Order: sequence, then C-alpha cells, then structure tokens
Amino acid sequence: NLTVTLTPLPIVDLGSDLSICGVAAQTLDAGSGSTNYLWSTGETTQTIDVSTSGTYSVSGTYSVPVGNGSTSNTNSLDFDGAASTKVAFNNLSNLNAGDGDYITISFWMDWNDGDDCIPISLKYYDLIFYNNGFGFNHSVGDVYGVSDNLLTGGWHHVTAVFYDAIGSENAHDFEKLYIDGVQQSLTYISPPNGGLGDPTPSNVNFSYQELLIGTIYTSDGLQFNGKMDELSLWNGILSDNKIQQLVNCPPDLNEVGLVGYWDFNNNNGNTLTDLTSNGYNGTINGWSWSNETPNQICNSCTAADTI
Repeated sequence: NLTVTLTPLPIVDLGSDLSICGVAAQTLDAGSGSTNYLWSTGETTQTIDVSTSGTYSVSGTYSVPVGNGSTSNTNSLDFDGAASTKVAFNNLSNLNAGDGDYITISFWMDWNDGDDCIPISLKYYDLIFYNNGFGFNHSVGDVYGVSDNLLTGGWHHVTAVFYDAIGSENAHDFEKLYIDGVQQSLTYISPPNGGLGDPTPSNVNFSYQELLIGTIYTSDGLQFNGKMDELSLWNGILSDNKIQQLVNCPPDLNEVGLVGYWDFNNNNGNTLTDLTSNGYNGTINGWSWSNETPNQICNSCTAADTI
C-alpha cells in the first residue's frame, strides 16, 4: 500500500488595495507562518509601514515538518545491543573503488549512552563509541574524533567523510565529521595499539565492502544500542551547505553522487528499502521498529502577494 499525503500550499494575502490619502502610514501584514520574508522594499519582517503610494509585494518561505507526527517520516530502527542485531548492505558496486577516493555517510542517531559500540562499519573502517569518545576507527583502540558528550540527549545528525588512503597516508588526515551540520575539530581520543585491522586503511575499495549498521561483527561485543534513521550514502565529499540541508531535508533521489537512501519508513518485514534506483536494500536482523523520529523542518516552498 502507498500513502500519499498532500500538504496544502501556503497563502500570503495582503488583502484588498488600500488608500493612504490623509493617513500618516499604513501597516502591511504578510501573515504569520513563514520562516523568512522578503518585501519589494528590501525589508524582511512580517509587517512593514508604508506612507508612499505604490505597489508593494512580499514573498515568504514556508517549512514542512518531516519528523515526529509527520506522515513523511514515521519510523526509525531500534537497536537493542543484542549480539545478532544489525542491518547488512552487500555489493555496493556503485561506491568509489580506488585509493584516494572519498565516500560520505549521513544519518540520524539517538544513542543510548553505552560505551564500546559501533553504529556504522565498513570492514575494519568504522565509526565507534569508545573511551568516552566518538569518531573514526581503523584498528583496535583507535578513536579519532570528538567527545561523545556531543551525541548525548536524544537525536543528533551525523555526517562522516571516509577516505581510502594512498600508500603510507594516514586516512585520519583526510576524514571529516559533522555533528548536527557543524564540522568538528578532530583529535585522537584513543591512539591505535595495533592488532586487528590496519592503522592506515589503504586499498579499502569501498565498493567491495559490506556496509553494516549496528555492529562490525556478530557477537563481537560492540553492538550499537539506540535508534537510527534517514541514512544516505554518497560518493565524494559533500559541501557544507549540502550537509546542513540533510539535517532537515531528505535528498533528491536524482542528486549527483547519491548511491543509496533509506528513510526507514517501509516498516515491513526484515528489509530496509533503498529508495534510489540502485536498489541496495538492507537485510535486518534482531530488529524492532520505532515510531520515534528526529524533529526536522524542511524549507520547501514559497508564496507571494502584491498590493
């Protein structure tokens, strides 16, 4: 079944033409509800006072709610931290495949404050909560990122830029991490101590890796506990402006560089549906659906009137 919800277009109504003869000033009111206004006079307030005859026009930008109560974002996925809980995406053949390539992963996350867990992984290259920090992980003990205090207290939007290093390059020198649309200054929360994985992940070949949500390996003790929503996967590095847009607005499915987009709203069986034409559906294990979603407001339409 497909549910289509139509949001009525906003209306700006300045009313009938007015006479200002013998009146010191007349107040024009564009009405409430717009996130910003632009009058033909250059003013940007809801109301303006005019004392000169002429034609005045105004336009407003209106927002559409995306989460919490809106039918456009009704579900998230709840991970309970159990050993088998994960979502697996295989054969992402459209991802960049060469050394020196970047990919970007963007998602919403409501973390339950448990340490030592991995919400997103690509083989030995992942995002991890560890040692009171959150960031990129290449090997045992390695966390290059920020204090995990930035991720407490409910939903937060995360965008991470991964790099497939060339030769002896350290991928950490090229990585980027954004929390709620703001780029973070990264540092070693915990230095690598060798062992499993590679401190400098070269020859990653992202297109051949299994993308996992909620873990890196089944029963490894690093299972994520919390909720996730609105996952998108991209080739290359997104602009700061685009990352800020993703905080509130879903991507256009035809955007350049978009490899996969999962809105978590199918709520049907054990499949997480990719809404792009690539069809990279995920297989869910140990899952449960939640109707708790992040608050998002997407500026999506304008209205105007003239008097």
